Amino acid sequence: MSAYVVSKKTIDAIVTFAMKNVYSNKPLPGETNHPYVITKDESPDKIGLALWSENQISVDYRYRETSIALAYKWSPTIMGKVDRITTRLLTPMDIIGLCHCLSYQSCEHPGWEASWACDFLKKVIDAATRKLPDYDKAPWGLYD
Repeated sequence: MSAYVVSKKTIDAIVTFAMKNVYSNKPLPGETNHPYVITKDESPDKIGLALWSENQISVDYRYRETSIALAYKWSPTIMGKVDRITTRLLTPMDIIGLCHCLSYQSCEHPGWEASWACDFLKKVIDAATRKLPDYDKAPWGLYD
């Protein structure tokens, strides 16, 4: 399996979506004395750095490297270049895909499954799923 550090634009898009749609009850890494909840006042820089750093840890572990710590400053992103030509508004399905990409690129080290980033991306995926067209029309169970 290979791994790479995702683009800043990928992190920006996930954080932008999360700032409006995701809440977490786990503390960010290094913050153990209070439950962590994303609010309008939360630092998107801190969230993005935590996600991107976990990705870097994975790549370093995979290739037995030690990289220089990443710096991150959030840029709100609702548009994305989804291929080499097309730039468009990002959909909930795009956010799910970006989260799956980041998760795949971040899962190489043994601490991934228990990490804040892993838990957080699951929450983002869940929130994006609920934003899919017709999600609210899907049956909540089937009848016998």
